[in-house]
Amino acid sequence: MQKLFKFKKTLKPSLIQATLSTRNFSSILIKNGIVVNSDRQFKGDVTLEGDKITGVYNQSDKIHSLKNFDKIIDAQGKYVIPGGIDPHVHLELPFMGTTAVDDFDKGSRAALAGGTTSFIDFIIPGSEGLVAGFNDWRKRADAKTHCDYSLHCAITDWNPQILREMEEIVKRGVSSFKLFMAYKGTAFYQTDERML
Repeated sequence: MQKLFKFKKTLKPSLIQATLSTRNFSSILIKNGIVVNSDRQFKGDVTLEGDKITGVYNQSDKIHSLKNFDKIIDAQGKYVIPGGIDPHVHLELPFMGTTAVDDFDKGSRAALAGGTTSFIDFIIPGSEGLVAGFNDWRKRADAKTHCDYSLHCAITDWNPQILREMEEIVKRGVSSFKLFMAYKGTAFYQTDERML
């Protein structure tokens, strides 16, 4: 997975988005932008080291002014926003006899083009179990994904193996599970008894 930045201008009002690229600068200053956070927006500067944001400053702070940067971007009149997170995607998903048309390559490129820098995809395990499903999704995603991602897992059956494997894939980074209360009559559907 690449973790390098490129900055892209979009339509009015102009916008600068931090997305992934093949160019590497060890330090970047984005100055004079309109920094947009979850709680407010203000005129300010953002500093980066490698692929990490190291500071967000009110323009009056000038804490970073003594440093020499490899790249300086003047974002005057442009918004500087954090990358988005899409918490619900289905890339390369085999589902009820079809497969989602977007694979991890196309889907992650599209996400980045729109300013989404991380997503959560769904593992729908087969009869081989949760660990096999996790390994399958990781094998496909790791080879093609251009941004950060995480995995969420559906529980489509219940037995002692599933219970053990839930613990195992949590250790590997899965932090949430899904039970289907829809698709009655399919393998996905969970009855009240099974859910309890």
